[in-house]
Amino acid sequence: MSSDEPCEEPYGIQWDLAEENTACEVAINALLRERTTIPVPEIYAYEAEDEYGVHAPFMLMKAMKGNTVPDLTGSPEVPEEHFANFAERIAEIHVELSTLQMPKIGPIAGKDSDGTYAQSILWFGGPFSTATSYFHAWSSHHTFALPEAKIRACAPPEYGDVLVESAKHFPAAIQELAPKISARDSGPFPIHHPDFGTWNILVDDNFKVVGIIDWDAAFAAPWEAFAQFPLFISNAPRQLELPWFYDDEGNPTDPDTIETYEKRKQYIEAVKRAEGKMGLVGDGHEYLLSMALEDTQRHAIGAAIHSFTNEHRPCFFMKLVEELDLK
Repeated sequence: MSSDEPCEEPYGIQWDLAEENTACEVAINALLRERTTIPVPEIYAYEAEDEYGVHAPFMLMKAMKGNTVPDLTGSPEVPEEHFANFAERIAEIHVELSTLQMPKIGPIAGKDSDGTYAQSILWFGGPFSTATSYFHAWSSHHTFALPEAKIRACAPPEYGDVLVESAKHFPAAIQELAPKISARDSGPFPIHHPDFGTWNILVDDNFKVVGIIDWDAAFAAPWEAFAQFPLFISNAPRQLELPWFYDDEGNPTDPDTIETYEKRKQYIEAVKRAEGKMGLVGDGHEYLLSMALEDTQRHAIGAAIHSFTNEHRPCFFMKLVEELDLK
């Protein structure tokens, strides 16, 4: 059932999901407001159970005066003249999230009487004490969303077989790689907003960030899931793409991709500036967002898992696996 059909099964799974997602969003908002300066909506009241006359889950929040970038421009892209300041602020928020860490991998379920925050399960298990156990569970519960016929229909004929096999074998490859993937296998684990795009970032008319919204899917995640570029400068790893998008030295040939790569470099520098302002210093005991973004292999495997899970686009996943040399 699609999310735009909430009333066809009001006493069934839709309500179960609504109750769980709403409770998690309320809990993560409380955590963010308590421990960070990240601008998120203040929640006054909510209901996720079918006990009242509206017969629909609801949340009453304080209004935030702003618009999403697509609402202002008709596009998810930030205008060039505002990009530097916008990215600087998003980097600060990203770094602050990197310091908000939990002992296990999983959503925030609520606040206990002792002031700590409890964690709950993802749909495929948890809470997980290690990134290895998370990746094992992920690989056991995920298959590629597109059937073989659809993959072949989307692919250039000469790559159909390779793309079908790549989609088929990628979860098993992650199962085998799981113990090597994470640079911080035992955590602690940062809070990850998996839909961190401009459609969930509120700005004023000058593109100053005034709020981050839509936290219902947020969870404490492995660093390799968390340390991804915001979706407005995201790109699939080179290995996943058709070969003519890159030259023999691995450099992008598409002008839009070249621009995105340049903006990624700028973003990493903004992250480093934000870390410096917060007094964060990477050493053997502290792992930083900038370090994770510059760990190209682990960043790529995290991006590939995200693409496999969410984008439903045939890619050369196994080419990436074959090139990995994780230490």
